[in-house]
Amino acid sequence: TEKASWTVDLKNGKVSPTSAPSPDCTLEMNDEDCVAIMTGKMDSTEAFFDGRLKIDGDMGLAMKLNKLQGELNKIQDTNKEGERGEGCCRR
Repeated sequence: TEKASWTVDLKNGKVSPTSAPSPDCTLEMNDEDCVAIMTGKMDSTEAFFDGRLKIDGDMGLAMKLNKLQGELNKIQDTNKEGERGEGCCRR
């Protein structure tokens, strides 16, 4: 299976389909689990303990994934027309 890398820069609010040269935290999961986590259908903590999400680096940053997920869900909930905004879950 081909792997894709994305950089999520929370300090500057940017997402890009590239690898960061020295990331503070790395999350590894398959596409389906990424979409499930970011749409609230899967809990990231549960995915970690099930072995579906691998974390390398700053665990404190990784724990912020649930907060990021919650913010994404708020944005999607406020979109009246049901269109997804730009982000990792758009296909």
